[in-house]
Amino acid sequence: MGAAAPQMRGFLVSRFKRDMVISLVASICTVTAWRLFYVNPRKQRYADFYKTYDINADYERMKAAGVFQSVSPDE
Repeated sequence: MGAAAPQMRGFLVSRFKRDMVISLVASICTVTAWRLFYVNPRKQRYADFYKTYDINADYERMKAAGVFQSVSPDE
């Protein structure tokens, strides 16, 4: 008995279907992990920062440091 004959007809189509399913599952897993472990924590850090952020105090600090050319630090 010899080896089984290789599949010649429809091989590309069957392989393509299998590969598309694998790539779809992998991409869904990757997007879910990215969203859970990168996007959501980043959004939460921004929200936490802006809860206590005082724009006027930050402006006064930068003005006193001389960051702005149009406003002198002693004004």
